[in-house]
Amino acid sequence: MDANSIKCIRLKWKEISELIRRYICLSTNPVGVWLFKKRDDILNLQNLRYIGRRTNICQMIPISRYNKDATPIYTFRENVACVWGAACLGLIKTPERFSDGSIFINFAKDRSASIRLQQSVINLGEDGKKYEGVMCMPLNASPVDPHVIVIYISPAQALRLIIASAYSTGESIELITVGQASVCSSIAKAILTKKPNMEIPCIGDRVFGYVQEHEMIFSFPAEFAEQLVEGLKATEQVASYPYHPYLDRFIIMPNVKWETSQEDLNL
Repeated sequence: MDANSIKCIRLKWKEISELIRRYICLSTNPVGVWLFKKRDDILNLQNLRYIGRRTNICQMIPISRYNKDATPIYTFRENVACVWGAACLGLIKTPERFSDGSIFINFAKDRSASIRLQQSVINLGEDGKKYEGVMCMPLNASPVDPHVIVIYISPAQALRLIIASAYSTGESIELITVGQASVCSSIAKAILTKKPNMEIPCIGDRVFGYVQEHEMIFSFPAEFAEQLVEGLKATEQVASYPYHPYLDRFIIMPNVKWETSQEDLNL
């Protein structure tokens, strides 16, 4: 990829990032996630930061969320400590301890419940290893077209995104969660379904990613970005965020003694 192509890509995603941030009043960056199949895929990209220590995807994403210098970061699959995240993103073949339920045994009553729990977590690695590594970047500085864009939002901001997402087709946003491997499972789901989805952040998100109690995950495939922005623009007049209370109403005090009477007014 030549320098002009990278520049065009950066400008495209910078504009999309700025529009999303403006319409939903985001305090942190939308994050682009790019999975690469060959280690050579990143050789022609400049100004990247390599995470060479043990890390997790749910730790890399907040680095990009809060990044001030807009530097994309990447790591190879051997550095990902969390087996859930590695399996979800196809960085490894999903281990047998997933399919037999033993990985979730501490979260379930019995083996049957554990297997059912596992089946709700989307794993790109079920068909074998697919990727050599992952790159996360503030969307406004993306040097490539990401596979998925991840946003951390409040429930009120989630409503704004749901309305915008439904604008073109009327489709609902899916939120099916078991609270496990949340952000990685949501990325995998966006890749497989080609649709946006929502998730409740898991324990890993909170321990390694410093996700706040009020935050939710909204993930969508990169090809959905322009449709989302169209929906945000089109519904701005009827669903602008932050939402404002309707104040043009007749006031009734909760206790008649607290209300200004005609006697008080000398009428």
